[in-house]
Amino acid sequence: MAQTTVNHSSKSQLSTYNTKEVDQTGDKASSHFKTSIKKVTQLFASFFSLFFSSQNKQDNHKKTVSDEPLVMISLPNKDALSRTVSFTHETSTKSLPHQDETISKASLTGNPRADAAKAAALHKVAQHKAQLAEKTRKNETTKLQQRNVELINNDERLSDIDREKNRTINLLGCAILKHQEYATSQGIFRTSGTETDINKLFNKVNDPKNGHEHLTQLEHYPLTTLTSTFKKIAGESLRKNSNIDFKSDISFGDLQACADAVKNKEDVTQQIKSNEQLKNKTPLILKNSDNRIHRVLSRLAPPPLTLQLITRFCALISNDEASHKMSIRNLAMMFAPHLINTSNASQHNSQNALAELEKEAAATQLAENYLAALIHQEKSTFHRL
Repeated sequence: MAQTTVNHSSKSQLSTYNTKEVDQTGDKASSHFKTSIKKVTQLFASFFSLFFSSQNKQDNHKKTVSDEPLVMISLPNKDALSRTVSFTHETSTKSLPHQDETISKASLTGNPRADAAKAAALHKVAQHKAQLAEKTRKNETTKLQQRNVELINNDERLSDIDREKNRTINLLGCAILKHQEYATSQGIFRTSGTETDINKLFNKVNDPKNGHEHLTQLEHYPLTTLTSTFKKIAGESLRKNSNIDFKSDISFGDLQACADAVKNKEDVTQQIKSNEQLKNKTPLILKNSDNRIHRVLSRLAPPPLTLQLITRFCALISNDEASHKMSIRNLAMMFAPHLINTSNASQHNSQNALAELEKEAAATQLAENYLAALIHQEKSTFHRL
């Protein structure tokens, strides 16, 4: 009986233990199953969230593109479809990347095909802008050339020699603006051509027999040769016909007022660039500055014809400052020395020589500001003529 009791008791204990063990095992399996289901559900949720997010972005992109100017870009991939790429921001006045430039890291999408399409779109926009700018510049140059011809022909005070000189200056200036190297030339008028080439062209265009023939073939010369020859011929004419004595005390007050007016225009322009609040008032502010320049110039003698032609060309060239890095101030510096009557009188002592050099430097500075004022004035009225 004792044994039976023991055996019964053992079986009862074993049975109780097994039931608990099974329950615990079931609970664990159930817990693992729920955890697995939860993880799978989370994975599916993340997947569908990313999927719908991507779809929304594509839909939004399509909606945005449909309302903006588009350019069709064919990817280099043989099986790739043409993509529509918005370039509203790329067609702004800011400089666009060239073909060999890379897209900024901030604008990269991480998708090689999308980034390649964007780069191709930017390049096409840049090409389109360059072509449009070149066409506009050539049209404006043609109009300017016609206006200059009228100006030269109607000036009865010119001698036959001076008339031909100014016609040569007009043709050279227009050839420079229409030259194929113009858009990519930095420091125009600052970089000189070779002395041999300059002298050859100078002598050819001044040849009374064959000069006109060479003036019809100017596009075949390097741009630096044209600009250097232009400066040489214009410089000679300016020294010969200058009608303001920049070393005289008589005109100093008006010339100084001219310098102040130009400085005011430069300061105002710089302030507008750096102050967003002033941009809405830009036309009025600039008009006031231009009126101030015009009032000061009206108190001085009218510029001779050659100087009028030069300032007209410089006004048009200054529109492309971003490409060739030549501001109105830089352009004025190129021609200002030709307006000064350099003294050839020998100085008997170093003190007099130094005083003469200082006087000449001050006169050159006044001439530079005077030229800058003329260019500013011409530029403010150029598009209204």
